[in-house]
Order: sequence, then structure tokens, then C-alpha cells
Amino acid sequence: NAPRLSDILGRKVGAVTVEASNPTVLSHVWRLKLDYEGETGPPTLFLKTQNRDKPEIAKFGHHEVDFYRRLAAETPADILVRCYDSHLDETTGNWHLLLEDLRDTHASPSAWPFPPTLADSQAVIRTLARFHATWWDDKRLGAGIGTWGDPSQVPQNQKLMSDAVAKL
Repeated sequence: NAPRLSDILGRKVGAVTVEASNPTVLSHVWRLKLDYEGETGPPTLFLKTQNRDKPEIAKFGHHEVDFYRRLAAETPADILVRCYDSHLDETTGNWHLLLEDLRDTHASPSAWPFPPTLADSQAVIRTLARFHATWWDDKRLGAGIGTWGDPSQVPQNQKLMSDAVAKL
């Protein structure tokens, strides 16, 4: 709602409209258009919430919220999407991320479910490599920032993801 966005952005948001709403494998995404009262700010934002039809995979969103809360601020700014707000309700498991909307400046690599072009794949891989290089061998990983995955959970996580993709 507009008052909550005003608090988050530190600007008077007069109105918010939903331009798009789409379920994904792991989440539900919303493109929000903002109108300001006598001020300027981001014209659109990207809201990501849990996919309520798939509560069994909500934990993946919890990890993303934790990522934006703990690691994003220490990662070079030109690698990540700006996060304006993150929330995780420990009681209900509900979560959301309010992110910078890059639709007007970054092209979608391809139409779902087709794979991206080789050039687009290379650009994605370069960006991921820059991110990983930033954190490579950081002593805090697994000891204060994040946890190491349990190898015994890999088959269960793969099944959860396979089942979620199969439902598309």
C-alpha cells in the first residue's frame, strides 16, 4: 500500500497500481507502478512473495531474504539488484522482497521456457562469476554468514524443485 511504500522509500507515494502479476516456480512476482505526490522516485518496483500454491518450497524464499539482509550490502553495488525492503515472518513463514525493477534497462534473455541465447548466457555467467569472486574464500561463510548445505538433503531438494517445475 502507498503509506507503507512511503515509509520504505522515504518519499510520499500517492498511489500504487499492479502492472503485472505472475507466478513462478519459486515465488509470485508483481510489477508495481508508483505515483508520487510532489516527489520523484523509482517509477516501478518489483515485489517478490512466496508462491502460496507451493508452501513446501517457501524455504527457498527465506534463503533469498537472508541473502539480501546479510550479504547484499557487502557486495559491489553494480552486481546485484537493489533491495528496498525484505521481510520474513518467522511465525507464519510469509516473506517478501521489494526490489529495483530492471525491466526498462535489462532485456529478458528469452521467453519462458526457452533457454537464453549463448551471448545472454555468457553475460549471466560473467555476472555470477563476479559475485562468487567477491565472496571466494571469505572466512565468514558458514561461520556467521549462511550455513553449509547438508549433502544428505540434496536429493530431497532436487525432488522438491523437480515437482515444482513439473506443475508449471
